[in-house]
Amino acid sequence: MCYRSANVSIVGDQNNNKLVELLNVMRGKHTLIMGDFNYPVIDWSSRTVGASASSDCKSFLDGVEDCFYTQHVKAPTREHAVLDLVLTHEPDLVSEVSISDRLGTSDHNMLLFHLHHNTCVTQKKPVCRNYLKGDYDGIRSHLKSVDWTRTCKEQLLIAGQYSRSYC
Repeated sequence: MCYRSANVSIVGDQNNNKLVELLNVMRGKHTLIMGDFNYPVIDWSSRTVGASASSDCKSFLDGVEDCFYTQHVKAPTREHAVLDLVLTHEPDLVSEVSISDRLGTSDHNMLLFHLHHNTCVTQKKPVCRNYLKGDYDGIRSHLKSVDWTRTCKEQLLIAGQYSRSYC
């Protein structure tokens, strides 16, 4: 989820570079990046920028193109601009994108879409011990052969707590 503020005094002048870097880091991975990117001059139908576009805007569009992302939002999300984007590396990951009414007092419309994400769920078989097959005579024999006084003193010495009052 991304929000790219256009206010340089808040986010600094490297915000766009970090966004393009994120696109590159996620390149080729099972990815969905969505949010308010605030690039009103990008024409997503022709994948071009207007003459008034900033270098940040151009580098963002170049990053999307270079990394082969699909931008799924085709209709305006705020007035006449597509500001809110859904980017995926896999074109079939998202379908049925639609624009809905605004939520509360927001000046952006809501995006609705279907996400097609398959997961492989493996269920672990619970361990079911069969206590009827236990070697109880062998266990008893082993426990009888242990020098419990010596074992207790050794463990307390290791822990640094031995005194004659123990064991």
